[in-house]
Amino acid sequence: MKKIALLLFLILNIVCQSQEDYIDEFTTLKEMDVVKPITDDYFDLKIYIFMDVNSCMVCQGMIPELEKYFEGKNLKIQKIIFFSGASKKTAEDYKKENNWDYEIITDYNNIYTDYYKITMLPAFLILNNKNQVMFVDKLGGIRTTSSKLDSILNYAKENKTNDVDKRIIKSMPVVGPPQKKIIYTSHTRTIQYLEKTNEYLINSDYGKDIYIMDSNAVYNHKYNLDEMLKQENTSGDNIVDLVFDEESNNLAMCINTIGVLHHLFIYNTITKETELGSLEYIRHNIPKFRAGLDIAYSPKSNHIYLNIDWSDHLKKSTSEKEPQLYIFDLADSAIIKRIIEYKPTIRDNYDIWGFAYTLPLVVEDRLFCTNMFSTELFEFDLKGNFVKKYGIYNSENYRYNPKPMESRHRDEYMYFRGRASINENLLFDKATKKIYIYYQNKVETTKENLKLMLRVPTKHYLVEVSNDPDSKCNEYELPENHVPFYINNGVVRTTTNEDGLKIHIVDLKK
Repeated sequence: MKKIALLLFLILNIVCQSQEDYIDEFTTLKEMDVVKPITDDYFDLKIYIFMDVNSCMVCQGMIPELEKYFEGKNLKIQKIIFFSGASKKTAEDYKKENNWDYEIITDYNNIYTDYYKITMLPAFLILNNKNQVMFVDKLGGIRTTSSKLDSILNYAKENKTNDVDKRIIKSMPVVGPPQKKIIYTSHTRTIQYLEKTNEYLINSDYGKDIYIMDSNAVYNHKYNLDEMLKQENTSGDNIVDLVFDEESNNLAMCINTIGVLHHLFIYNTITKETELGSLEYIRHNIPKFRAGLDIAYSPKSNHIYLNIDWSDHLKKSTSEKEPQLYIFDLADSAIIKRIIEYKPTIRDNYDIWGFAYTLPLVVEDRLFCTNMFSTELFEFDLKGNFVKKYGIYNSENYRYNPKPMESRHRDEYMYFRGRASINENLLFDKATKKIYIYYQNKVETTKENLKLMLRVPTKHYLVEVSNDPDSKCNEYELPENHVPFYINNGVVRTTTNEDGLKIHIVDLKK
C-alpha cells in the first residue's frame, strides 16, 4: 500500500508540476513582460496567436472560443494569427475554412514567432493596453481557465483605453460611389482641401478618377482621366500625383498613359482646355529614370515642378551631385526648363540616395523643397534660382543622426526607411504665413526589432520651420495615425485609413 501511495503521490506531483511548467517549452515570456505591439493603435487587449498547419484540431478549437469569450464585452480588441511556415494563400484558406474573425499575418520564416519568443507551436499571448503580457499559454492548454480569463476581462474593463483625443473637433467617414458607400482604400495618393468651395479632392489607389467630396466628405462629382484626355485623342492608365490650383481652376497631373509615366497633363475644370506634355524623351537621356512622384504647379509660370524617381538607388548613392527637381515648361511640350540641384547636409554614408525624393510646394512666387530625410528646407524662386535655406535642427523629436547598423543586405532597405524620421509633406498656413514639415518617426531601431520595422508603431509630427536655425522649433504631435494635408491658423485637416477612409478636423492648440 505504501508503494502504491508513493506512486500516486509521484504521479500527482508530476501532473501538478506539468501544469505549472509546461509553458516554459512554448515561450520564455512571463506575465507582466512588456513587448512591442504590431501596431500602436488604441486597443484594450491584444490577442496574438502563433500556429502552423500542424496545429491539431483540439488546439485550433480554442481560436473561436477565445473570440467568443471576449466578444460583446464593449472592449476594443486586436486579434491576430501569425501563421508560421506557410504561404499567404494557405493561411488565408485556413482562415476562410474555419471562419476565423482574426487578422492573418503570414510568418513563413518565423520572423514574428521568433521576435515574440515563441519556441514551440501552437501558443498564444494576451497583452493589455500597456503592452504587458497578461497571459500566455499553449493553444488548448490547461492553464486557460474561465477564472483566469475573467480576471483579464475585469482588468481590461477597469483600465479601458481612452481613445478620444480632445483635439479632434470633427471626424467624417469619406463616403463615395457607388451607392454612397464608405471608401476603403489601401493608399490615398492625393487629398486636398478646396478652400473656396469648402470641398475635398481625393485621388485614391493611383486610379483614374478624381473625386470631389462635399464639406461632410460625401461624394459630389468626379473627373475621369479618360474623359479629360478625349481632346488629346489618348487615354490613361492612372494618375500618379496631382495638384489643383483654385485661382486658375487648373488640375496639374503626372499620369501614366501606357503603363509607364511619360506625360504631364493640365486640365481646366471650367473651360475644359487641356495641355499635354510628353516626358518620353527623358528616358533616352536619363536611363535610370523610372517615374515622377511628387509634383507642384504654378499658373504664373505655367511650370510643373516634378520630383524624379530613380530605378537604381544604390548606384546613385555614390554620386556627389544629385538632380533633385525638374522644372517643366508646358508651353514647350514639357521641355525641361531647368534642373534644380542642391545637396542637403549628409548625415552618414547611408543617407545620400534618400535625398532623391523631393517634396515640392509652390507658395505664391516661391518654390519650397525638402527631402525625405532632411532637416533643411530650401527656397527658390519660380525659375529655380536659390533664395535661402531654413533648418529644423533644434526639433525635439526629429531624429536625424542615428548610428549605422550592420545588417544583411536584404534588411538594409527596411532599416534605412525605418530608422529615422521620414518627411512626408510640406504644408503652408496662409493665416500665419508659416511653413510646416510633416514627418513620421519610426521607433528606435535595434538588431532585435530590425525585421519588424515596417509594422512597429509610428508617431506623426508637424514641425514649424523657423527663419532662425538656432531657435527651438514649435512642433506638435498629431493624433494617432493622423496624416495632415491642410493647416489654417493651427487647425489641421487630417486623414486616417482604418475601418475606412476618414477626414478629421484637429485643433492643435487644445
